[in-house]
Amino acid sequence: MLQKLKNIIGDIEDSPEFEKYKEKNPNAYLVSAFTIKEDNNFGEWQTHYFSPQTHLITSFILKDKIYLQEEKIFQKEKEDIEKLDLAKVKITLDQALEIIKKLSLEKYPQDLPSKIIIILQTKEKEIWNLAIISNKFNIINIKIDAQEGNILSESIESALSFGKT
Repeated sequence: MLQKLKNIIGDIEDSPEFEKYKEKNPNAYLVSAFTIKEDNNFGEWQTHYFSPQTHLITSFILKDKIYLQEEKIFQKEKEDIEKLDLAKVKITLDQALEIIKKLSLEKYPQDLPSKIIIILQTKEKEIWNLAIISNKFNIINIKIDAQEGNILSESIESALSFGKT
């Protein structure tokens, strides 16, 4: 799956749409990739590029053609987002999913995954940021070091409590 993501990024970056984007945003760089796993099926990968000039994120999705969308970043203070370096990613998505499967069976056996939100990003180092949405409406968030495979953090929260103060 990691190789598939790298191929998708390569196809996007070789496209006329991306070329046009880079003409307007020459310093833009890859910051994250996102998909959702439901049952054994994965959604389309979205790749996100940050432009320091515009301070916008542009999402690219490769389906039958390339779709892109610019979005504002929600930050209190404007700061650049860390670049995602795929060469530093040594733990594949399959390995990351195996790590969270083992952890969930051990610690959260009553929470069966219905969807897994998957983000590959950089927060001081490359990480797999995985959010399991369970059959009990809990969200189990697990961050895994994408170089070493160590669990950096984990938390569980009821999806029903979001937005409550």
